[in-house]
Amino acid sequence: MTGLYRDLATPAFLAGLPRLAKALDQAVPELPGQVRNWVVYGSRITGAATPTSDIDVLMLHDNERCPPTRIDARYDEAPVTVYALPWSALQADGEHRTYGGYFALKLFSPFVCTQPGREEDLLASVACFLGPLATRQAGYKGTAERTRHQILADSYLAFLDLHPDFDSYVARTLSEPLLSSPIWLRQAQVMVDAYEARGLIRYVRAGRYAYAGTATVDDWCHERAIAAARFWAFGAVCHGADASFPDLYRDKARSRTTSLRRRSIVNAIQRISDGRSLR
Repeated sequence: MTGLYRDLATPAFLAGLPRLAKALDQAVPELPGQVRNWVVYGSRITGAATPTSDIDVLMLHDNERCPPTRIDARYDEAPVTVYALPWSALQADGEHRTYGGYFALKLFSPFVCTQPGREEDLLASVACFLGPLATRQAGYKGTAERTRHQILADSYLAFLDLHPDFDSYVARTLSEPLLSSPIWLRQAQVMVDAYEARGLIRYVRAGRYAYAGTATVDDWCHERAIAAARFWAFGAVCHGADASFPDLYRDKARSRTTSLRRRSIVNAIQRISDGRSLR
């Protein structure tokens, strides 16, 4: 397994990942594609998993004729949620919000993958999706130069503006103070490098960057509504066309954290974006 976040996971989990990939290959032989890149993301990497947590997996393949699909599996008695999709679908979600971030935004979380050399392609999708929204978020601050921490905070706030229920995941995953959180520190490196590689930001001086303004969102109210509709529509399709999927998603997320904790972490992110918590 490879990835810029791999050292955040426990050694025991990392050691078992090749066996997980092999087991999934055998468990879901009907999945398309000759070359499969298994990407494990979410709570199993960040250490926030509970004994009943799913193992969250993307399977990127090269069969462009097969649309994205969800498959449920099991591994060592643990439930596994697999989303299989062609690379082109991930790229479309990043560049055009085709699925409202249903795939691209999963890679905002720490992840590891089986195919060496593809981390940049994975990060490009989330950078293309979030970069323009972070640019918009920073536009309210009135400061041209931003630190890595501010850019990451802009990204979190942009994500939360689009999908407010993401605050439950953030509250479970990040520890305070944020500027000492291992996940935050690694994301600040990884995401800023991904934005810079895509030309979305440029280095200015002394650890400060500026948004390049090369990617903008003209009508955010419309884009936000469409992206959210696509996200929930695809999610409902993947859950048996259940119209109550958004409510189930929210209720499950909210049951794992308190409102006080969610407010605290979002306020901490806002302070960093505003430049009030930087060292």
